[in-house]
Formats: sequence, structure tokens, C-alpha cells
Amino acid sequence: MYILFIRAFHYLQGSEVALLTTTTPMWVALLFSYFSKSIRYQYFTCAALSMCGALLIVWNPAAINASLTGILLVQGANVCFALGQVFWKQYLGANSNAVMASAYLGAALIALPFALVTTDWSSFSPTPFQWAALLYLGCIPTALGFWLWNKGAVEVGPSALAVMNDLKIPMSVFLALILFQETVANPLRFSIGSILIITAIYLGRRVDKKIS
Repeated sequence: MYILFIRAFHYLQGSEVALLTTTTPMWVALLFSYFSKSIRYQYFTCAALSMCGALLIVWNPAAINASLTGILLVQGANVCFALGQVFWKQYLGANSNAVMASAYLGAALIALPFALVTTDWSSFSPTPFQWAALLYLGCIPTALGFWLWNKGAVEVGPSALAVMNDLKIPMSVFLALILFQETVANPLRFSIGSILIITAIYLGRRVDKKIS
């Protein structure tokens, strides 16, 4: 997931990447339906509502000029993340603590050779601040963040899990407002989009309770 995601930035702007990550709930819904051998239209309804809300928040007309290679890379990353969530919930949830360490090791063994081959090490001279940023990204958002996400994935149903993938978009905008005093480009779109995502989460939880 990370290899494809980071590679996509060679072809896309950050706003375009954000726009393209909004499809993750649909991939989660599709994969849950595939592995359960039963099409659950409720999953897709909740996922579509969440995606519409996220698109409303991050939509940028310039994104329609995005590179096809970049689009495919981001969608490949989305599929990897969605597949990991479905496998984790379906097959590994009961042993999540025991498996998590091996998941980190596997990710390192896959990412390290790619980094060794593609990185220009001759110009690699990070400052102490950059080392601190890397340490933070590795320990907090990645290690702790994924552990918490996977623990949560086991506790919720498929619909709720799918739509929660897009909650990061209004949350990131909200944190940018609070921490960095940034402004929202379109407050109305942000408000409506956030309401749609929250509604999708609420409906997703109801769908999961009904199906279970």
C-alpha cells in the first residue's frame, strides 16, 4: 500500500491523491461482498454516501487532469488497504495482537528493498528535525495508528468499517483548523460533506446490527 501510495506522488498533486483515496469504502464493500459470496447492497449504499461526502470536501476541478498512472497507483494502494482490512476482520481478528508484530516485520521486509533500489542515497542527509519527523511518523501514525485501526476493525461491522475510511478527510481538515489555524476553502461544502459521512457511519452501524 505504502509503496504504491508514495509512488503516486510522482504523478499527482496532494489534492489529487486526497481525492482519489475517497474510493476506499467502495473497495471494502466490494471485497466483503466477494469473500462472503453475497452481494450486500446496503454496504455499497453506505460506502457511496460516505464517498460522496468526502468528494464534496476535497473536490478540486484540477484533479480531472490527473495522470492515469497516478490514478492506478492510488487505486492499487486503496485496494491493498481495503484487502488488508477485510482479511484482518474476517480471519485474524481473534489473534490480532499476536499477528500485528509480524505484519510490521513483513511491511519492513517489503518496503526496505524498494527503498534501497529507488532512493538516491548520495543526497540523503536528513537534519535532526527530519529524523524526528520520521521517528514520529513511524511510531505514532503508522505503528500505533494501524494497531488502533485494526483493533477497531474487529469491533465494528463491515458497513461501519467501510465508511470510516473516509472519516479521515473531515478530521484532517478539522485538525488543520485547530492546530495550524488554516481556513476552509468552502465551509458549506465541508459542512455538508461531513454530515454525509457522519450519516453514512450512523446508517452503517444500523445496517451491521440488522445483518448480524
